[in-house]
Amino acid sequence: AICDNWNALLHWFIFIFRTGSDYARGWRYAMEQVKAGRVVMSVDCTDLLNRRHIDLEKKDNGLICHYPEDDWLPFSSVIVRDPSGKRIASSDVPPDSLAVVTYGTGVVEALQLGGDVDGEPFYVIETPLLSDVPQELEMLMP
Repeated sequence: AICDNWNALLHWFIFIFRTGSDYARGWRYAMEQVKAGRVVMSVDCTDLLNRRHIDLEKKDNGLICHYPEDDWLPFSSVIVRDPSGKRIASSDVPPDSLAVVTYGTGVVEALQLGGDVDGEPFYVIETPLLSDVPQELEMLMP
């Protein structure tokens, strides 16, 4: 509760984006927050932004993304991948599903598991916002 109040008082956000596409979309949103008087801090993971593949041996280009021309990614959002690694809407995650909630390199590590642990499929929920719990994650985790 103290941390929540502190964040509200300072209006500050710490975020990290795993792909160049998400970085561009998130950075646009971050600049709007700065214009509104908020403080933002980007944790840049150059290693992730320079990676091309989830599976290095297969050279799958799983981390290659198209540059988004005008889209935003609000800090309240999460990025969800189904057990096959396909990006989906958070509303498409079935209730009571197994999920890994992570950010940065943890997302790549989870995707490298192939969406299955001991026969149990799981979803990967990426949370770029590090300074608070994103609202969309709160809605996914009742």
